[in-house]
Amino acid sequence: MTVVDLFAGIGGLAEGFSRARIGGRHAYSVALLVDNDPEACYTFKRNRPNVRYWVADLRHAIASEVRKRSGQRWIDVVVGGPPCQGMSAAGRRLLDDPRNALLKDFVRIALGLRPKVILLENVPSMFGEKHGTLGAEVEEQLRQFGYKTAAKVLQASDFGVPQVRRRAFLLAVRSTLKVEPSLPLGNGPTVTVEEAIGDLPAVSPGNGEDPAAYPTPPKSEYQAARRQGSGLIFNHRGYNHSAEFVKKLSIIPEGGSNGALPKRRRFSEGYYSQAYGRLHREQPAYTITGSYHNPGSGRFIHYRDVRSITTREAARLQGFDDSFVFHGYMATQARHIGNAVPPILSQALAEHIAALL
Repeated sequence: MTVVDLFAGIGGLAEGFSRARIGGRHAYSVALLVDNDPEACYTFKRNRPNVRYWVADLRHAIASEVRKRSGQRWIDVVVGGPPCQGMSAAGRRLLDDPRNALLKDFVRIALGLRPKVILLENVPSMFGEKHGTLGAEVEEQLRQFGYKTAAKVLQASDFGVPQVRRRAFLLAVRSTLKVEPSLPLGNGPTVTVEEAIGDLPAVSPGNGEDPAAYPTPPKSEYQAARRQGSGLIFNHRGYNHSAEFVKKLSIIPEGGSNGALPKRRRFSEGYYSQAYGRLHREQPAYTITGSYHNPGSGRFIHYRDVRSITTREAARLQGFDDSFVFHGYMATQARHIGNAVPPILSQALAEHIAALL
């Protein structure tokens, strides 16, 4: 089945669909990724040169142009994670909120392509009672155009991703296919931080060879899986921290955070609970964001080394293989990784959808 990924970024969804297999055979062919980020395109094309990527503003795109750019007569599956911020509105439909314009564009283009399947990824509050019914409005529109729908908030750690990350997914299947849509139940093993990144060499702030050799054989099935197809470690350099900053980080115990320190030793008051948090080797990581290089923005301090996690460690915790190399400034790499759908999760979704069909 042919796949188009809209608002693709570096292709977390596309990576999962390209990995998906049914009966040992590839279930999908990724025909096209679309995003307005040329840096994301550059990174993806350096890794997947044979897959088409169109750098375009989807606000001004039409379905026929997307189909033409894909090189396919028919598109079977449309996936994407458009950003949207309008989760509440008084006296009007949420889809008409300007903050949700990109979501509306995703639905418009997806319906114009008339695929068998549409998969939408977004924030959990899209379907939350607290913030209204934006997800329900999207479902209603898809049903009006002949699709059956199912929606669910999935926890990435339930699917073998070494990270606590909740995301909402909406699956729509064309009614003529006579298929009842559903989303998968996560039954994967819980993967800990140490099982995910414990084989990567220790590096200090501002240091680390790129590329580097693997210092030991893999110590877990997860590490072995991520190493397949890669002979070297890329993107494993520590972010620069001052000596004074490192000294303060060293006080935080494994699994602890700024809030766990005595008041006189804290970075500051008023930080939220996970700020300046150190990972625990025997637990999954917390949500990896595009700010993982900043220890003050979350639980991003390495469990062993006194520093924030590296790009490669963040990629491992997101489920990217070591053979996928990130390009651009470190801040750009962080943004791309933090915004991505974990490929392991998207592979589970892709294989579930293929089995349904």
